[in-house]
Amino acid sequence: MTFANNLKARREALGLNKAALARKVGVTDVSIHYWESGSIEQIGHKNLLELAWALDTTVGALIGETEFMEAKWKEQYSEANPA
Repeated sequence: MTFANNLKARREALGLNKAALARKVGVTDVSIHYWESGSIEQIGHKNLLELAWALDTTVGALIGETEFMEAKWKEQYSEANPA
């Protein structure tokens, strides 16, 4: 999943609307909309930290770090152990 998908899924899982999350993070609900739609991909370090805190999760979870790392490990393994 992408950051945009992860952000929206976590917000919805917590039952927050965009305006409520925006207030917690200190941005506008329009910013939340753009981030969730993928229109704006550069969020900024502080905003990522604020989002993670507001959504009771980690930055890694929001940006899909685990999925990325798993894909890289599989890629490295398949290169090291060709069929």
